[in-house]
This record gives sequence, C-alpha cells and structure tokens, in this order.
Amino acid sequence: MSETAPHYQPVNGVDFKVTDTCMLRCDFCVNADGDHKKNDVDVPKAINALHELQDAPDELGSLEKVFFTGGETLMKIDLVEQVARAIPEDVFTGVVTNGIMLTRKMLDRLKAIKISRIKLSYDTTQAKDFVTIRNGGTLRHFESIEKNLEDAAVSGILLYLRIALGRLNVGVMEDIYKKAMDLGVDTLQIKPIIASGRAGENKDSLSLSPQELLAAFEALGKIYDETRTRVSVSCFPPAARFGLPVKPCANNQKFYWEVNGDMYTCNYSMDPTNLLGNYHEEGGVLKALEERRRRYGELFNENRVIANCPAINNYREL
Repeated sequence: MSETAPHYQPVNGVDFKVTDTCMLRCDFCVNADGDHKKNDVDVPKAINALHELQDAPDELGSLEKVFFTGGETLMKIDLVEQVARAIPEDVFTGVVTNGIMLTRKMLDRLKAIKISRIKLSYDTTQAKDFVTIRNGGTLRHFESIEKNLEDAAVSGILLYLRIALGRLNVGVMEDIYKKAMDLGVDTLQIKPIIASGRAGENKDSLSLSPQELLAAFEALGKIYDETRTRVSVSCFPPAARFGLPVKPCANNQKFYWEVNGDMYTCNYSMDPTNLLGNYHEEGGVLKALEERRRRYGELFNENRVIANCPAINNYREL
C-alpha cells in the first residue's frame, strides 16, 4: 500500500481512556464534559481492539505502548487490570493519574499488572493554590498527593510528573522542578495549557501568552540540570532555545481512544474532522488505520504536528 505523505509515521501506541469519571473538575482539563459523563470502557471490545492493532500488518501499524487515561484512571482500577492482563508483556503500559488514589496498595496493584510508567499530574507545591487549580480538590486531597508522590518515587515504577503550565502556577514551576529533583523523579513533563475542552472555555484566565511562556522556559533553562531529573517539554518547540529538551509531537504515531470507541489522533484535537473511526465496529481498528494513512498529509503538517492542533497558538507568533 502506498503512503499518502512522505512524512508518514505508523501507529505504535494508544492513549486509552477507560472512564469519564473523576472526583475533580479542573478548569484546565481537556475533558469539557467529564463532570457529568460517567461512562466506562467496554472491556471485551477494548481488548479485541488492542489485539486487532497488535496483529495489524506491519505496513499499517503495530503496538508498542499503551497508556490508560481518564477521567481519573485509578477510580476504575478494576477495568485497567482487566485490559492490562490481556496486553502482551512486550508492550509497555502506563497510567495517567491525579495522584489522589496512588497509595502504596494501589502501587502494588499496578506492579502486579506490569505497569511500567506513571504519569502524575502535579501542578503546584502550594496547598492553597491546589484548591484553586484543582476545582473540587481539597486540602486533604493535596496532603494525599504529597504522601503518595513520595511513595511512588521509590516504588520502582518510572515516575513522570506532569505540569499543565499556566497563569495559576507559573510562579512555582521552578519549585516543582527542584522538588522533582529532590525526590528523584525520572522525568518532569511540562506542557503549556492548551485551549481545548474546559481549558478552552477558561483560556483567558488560565493561559499564558507566548511571550510569557518563553520567559518561563528561559528561567527554567537557567537552573536545568540534565544530570538529575530530566525535563521534557511538550507542545512548545521554542523552549529548545534555552537548552531544554523538547519532545516531538507523539501523536503522529499513536491513537487516542475514547470510552465510546471513537478513535482520534489526539485528545486535544477532537475536532470531528480528526475522527478516524470507532473500535466498537467490526474491523474498526483496521478501517481507522486505513483512514489515517489515507489522510495523513491532511491531518499532520510537514513537522509531524497535528495541522489544526490548538497548541500551535501558544507559539505561532514566536
């Protein structure tokens, strides 16, 4: 089968949403409707879809990594366990979590199903700011996260801290980095708030201007120590000017799968034009791979970034 674009990249991973349910209602969340949708993944259909992707011909795609996301993923750990046990051991798996439920007991359950990476959303070192940033969050939640973070850092599972960088936490970004180094966190992932979902509704109060983002990354670059906790900047290429590692857009090689089976290129770009298919349908994954290949030159620009990604607005003028 001929490629539709010279910069075509095959699928090698899935960001897999297992639930819409979450105990918080963060203003910067990409899930605009997560507070009233309580849907969960259909486990048999999900497992079948993953096997279909795993068995796809090499020229169509393959499966190397799966990240379970939500909602709050750990609220449905039983569903994660069922799906994870059906994934071959040579496929690495991870979970995305807000950390509230990431107790020692939960860490043991994640180890039992061979979860190898944890991405923990961590947006402030200050309790009072946590309550503001994490709409629905409490001081007790903050205290739980702080304790769970310490345990996760020594659990043996690779730990990534993720910052959604914006107006409410830019003042503590350097403090978060220093804390990550003190704890021995593997990677600090920093992504400017992207105006999508609920974050799009609140962009005027949350988002930093391109110039403000540039200044924040310049300050971080001055204290960055590559021999300790690694920094990985997503969706803001200009950060490379200050010696900070910038992660290429990973969405040019993966799917984002919604609870209802819809398959997109990215959860930040869930425009109807980016819908590739539905894995609940018979043969849905192979059809979506075909559609993705056919439309790749339209979906992704020559830099292998989603052509209509709202993150581009954070750096277009720079």
